[in-house]
Amino acid sequence: MLSVCATKSLSKSEGKLNYRFGESKKTIELAYSANYDSLEEKFNYSYSSYSKGAVSEISFSIGQYLYTVHADTYVFRESSTGVFIEMQGEIVAYKACNNAYQKNNLYSISKAGFNTSEARGIGTKPD
Repeated sequence: MLSVCATKSLSKSEGKLNYRFGESKKTIELAYSANYDSLEEKFNYSYSSYSKGAVSEISFSIGQYLYTVHADTYVFRESSTGVFIEMQGEIVAYKACNNAYQKNNLYSISKAGFNTSEARGIGTKPD
């Protein structure tokens, strides 16, 4: 189970963002979070759209590992969601979400007013 959750009040003056990964709600292998005042220090949010879809990514580092959660939406094919784990620029693991439930998807985080960069497109499938 992978989740990225934000409080309804997430903005530059209040709220919290959480990342959790584990087999169930009771067995969390990794949890990472930030309050509004440290969000941009801990998480990088990126978004890109194009004529056939959009890419949203949230990434963060723990030690030598970079975690990138992606949500890629496509017009003419199945969308994809998951998390890439990289070490020194190399992908060492990928966990796909096979039953992705996205109430507001990752794009909703941009509405909180935080800086947005261009998505790397790490999970984007070529046309």
